[in-house]
Amino acid sequence: MANSLIIKKRGKLAWILLNRPEKLNALTDEMMEELEKALEMLNSEEIRVVIISGNGDSFSSGADLNTLMRLKRKEAEEKARRWKIILDKLESFPKPTIAAIRGYCLGCGLELALACDFRIASENAIFGQPEVNLGLIPGAGAPKRLIRLLGETKTKELIMLGGEIGSKEAEKIGLITKTVPEKSLEKEVEKIALKLAEKSPKALEKIKHVIKLISEGRSLKAEDLESRAFGELIEDEEFRKKLTELLPKS
Repeated sequence: MANSLIIKKRGKLAWILLNRPEKLNALTDEMMEELEKALEMLNSEEIRVVIISGNGDSFSSGADLNTLMRLKRKEAEEKARRWKIILDKLESFPKPTIAAIRGYCLGCGLELALACDFRIASENAIFGQPEVNLGLIPGAGAPKRLIRLLGETKTKELIMLGGEIGSKEAEKIGLITKTVPEKSLEKEVEKIALKLAEKSPKALEKIKHVIKLISEGRSLKAEDLESRAFGELIEDEEFRKKLTELLPKS
């Protein structure tokens, strides 16, 4: 794995660290490609939960602006489509994902965090989609994910005004899952991750899929999957074992 990412495994948990701290973990094509490879690798291992964070004082300040300056129209379109594909893969990753956020979480950095199942942020985290301030729009899926989370009104406010909000406001509007003290971010994230690691991987994967379908407006397909998944998991060995442990012995 290239140095643009650091992967640390702790039991059933895996940490993926964006590793450009001197650039506030500004994202590059290399980092995004390595993220895709990391997800493929971790999906084939006995890892139950994947945590994504930034090395240093920030999660990510967004796309590397120096690389954007060199792009022509066709290259920019291809870049946006490619990054969107990678973040769609992250959103559809079968295992639970958590973004552990401190410092700046802006632009494509926020788009990356939005593709995770949980977003746990320290009190000093700062969120925003500032692309409009440069005459651009978000290019890696922010509008669709923000609308699902926040609704149209708040999405327009965040993207069209290009301002920044802190952790407390982000938690209040539903952008993030939880705010925690900066010093205990890793501890709190691992506490949640370990709870998830105790759950049935098959059940968590089905839950993620059903919720995603509903959030995309495909309720009929979600309802069918929900029924089929319930039936499938009823016969699963893990359910039988846990139920046997729970029921009183005759």
